[in-house]
Amino acid sequence: MSTSLTATPSESAAYWLRGAVPPEMLARVITQDELRRLRDLREFVREHSQLRDTIKAKVLANAPLEAGTLDLQVTPTTQRSFSYEKLAHLLGEQEADRLKEQIEPTISYRMEVIDL
Repeated sequence: MSTSLTATPSESAAYWLRGAVPPEMLARVITQDELRRLRDLREFVREHSQLRDTIKAKVLANAPLEAGTLDLQVTPTTQRSFSYEKLAHLLGEQEADRLKEQIEPTISYRMEVIDL
């Protein structure tokens, strides 16, 4: 894992070898339980996404809603995103470059729990 913690690797390893982590280090420790939970929840996210896509397809096909205690509210939203290529085509490369330099990059982190 490449993250910067204030404890040196040898200091952290010493705590793990003893099997006890002092209370002041608890906030800095990523537990095995947290990793297992993260891994398990990822499967729920996949299932949620698949079910959402299935229901969305039914909504778009005007499927009726089964009677019961639940209802479904669908609110369409729109957004526009465009690539550098689209900007360059519309505005020219120089203007696209100028605009690109003014936009701060978005940083994202991909975490994957792996079994050892």
